[in-house]
Amino acid sequence: MSHAKDSGLHTNQSLTDSVAVNGHPVSTRFDDHRPNARFLQYHSRTGAALVEFAVLMPVLMVVVFGTIEAASMIFLKQTLVQASYESAKVLARRDGTEVGAIRVANEVANGRRIDSLDIRFEPSNIQSVPRGTFIRVTTSAPANANSLTGFSFAGNRRVSAFAVMVKE
Repeated sequence: MSHAKDSGLHTNQSLTDSVAVNGHPVSTRFDDHRPNARFLQYHSRTGAALVEFAVLMPVLMVVVFGTIEAASMIFLKQTLVQASYESAKVLARRDGTEVGAIRVANEVANGRRIDSLDIRFEPSNIQSVPRGTFIRVTTSAPANANSLTGFSFAGNRRVSAFAVMVKE
């Protein structure tokens, strides 16, 4: 057997021999320390998954925050409908006053944490209208002040609702 001067290995064993460890053959080839195809395929898929995640994450965030914001605006609209209805019920009674109607509407809005509620009545002087007159109560609130996420898609718009009842 001849020895290679630089490596100190036998020339006929350097690339082709294998050694048995616990009865299983183990290669001693120098090039077996390179990553195999399965290793490379796994790590290239990991990189692809990371790129897919980076591309889809903004889209997913817009969908999630958009859903939360839409639900928030539906909740705001329902609160305004309820405040208008309760306020109109107070005004429709014979002894109903605008002060009482405003108090009831504000109680509904405050109970549901709605900010900047605006209340309007038609006709303007409810105590002087005769029985059988239609009374309209309109409530409104700004969408951006009542946004849960802070990213209001409605912008500076106001959400409003109304209720109409007949004066007793």
